[in-house]
Amino acid sequence: SLGTLWWPLSLTIFFAYAVMGAGFLFLIIPGIAFTVFLLPIMWVVAVEGLRGQAALVRSIALVSGHWWTVFWRLFFLGFVCLVAFVLGLLAVIVFSPAAFFLYMINETLALIVSVAGAVVVYLVTATFATFVMMRYSLLLYEDLVQATTVEKVPSRWSGWPLTVFLV
Repeated sequence: SLGTLWWPLSLTIFFAYAVMGAGFLFLIIPGIAFTVFLLPIMWVVAVEGLRGQAALVRSIALVSGHWWTVFWRLFFLGFVCLVAFVLGLLAVIVFSPAAFFLYMINETLALIVSVAGAVVVYLVTATFATFVMMRYSLLLYEDLVQATTVEKVPSRWSGWPLTVFLV
């Protein structure tokens, strides 16, 4: 149930964000790497019931071998957030002239219209972005679980040095 999942999920996500933040404090590259490795951690806790360090290890294990796939999917999620932000910004720009003209009539009405418009646009774009992020990250988690459970057939090139392949 949600009540039994709330604290473990909150604490694990807080820990994951702390690790990501520490990575971004040191350099951008470790922050990106930690973010990619910890992207499915929320679903590891929610679906598999793992907590704390076990969830962290499982998340890293799921992403291992699929790092670039997860990176590009994370890049897409960032793009969705950017689009939502730009749409919100455009809405504020659209509401600004209306608020200015209303200001000439009534200051209070202008304030109400501009704030209400900005709040509505923010709620719509934030809800859309959150839905896309949650759904997309769940699909990513499911793909990673499926990819790690399917028996892999070794490539005939595995173990060969790159120089042998190039010659």
